[in-house]
Amino acid sequence: MSTSHRMVRTTLDLCVEEHRRLKAIAALKGVSFRELVMECVREKYEKTPNEETLEAFRQSEAGEGLVEYKSVSDMLKKLGG
Repeated sequence: MSTSHRMVRTTLDLCVEEHRRLKAIAALKGVSFRELVMECVREKYEKTPNEETLEAFRQSEAGEGLVEYKSVSDMLKKLGG
């Protein structure tokens, strides 16, 4: 962990069984409870979309390039499925 990052303390309320399960998982992985939680947070939320995906988001939010279908089967047929 870099010393240039300011740290804050937070509280996470868990039921006893969740806490035990996560502590056991951390022990099996050989990491601290904190490291396990941070690994999960990073895995879930630190994925950054690439430029192609960001552009697709921008276009769809602007209503560009959207295709309408009459039904799911119509969509699958036109997509080749």
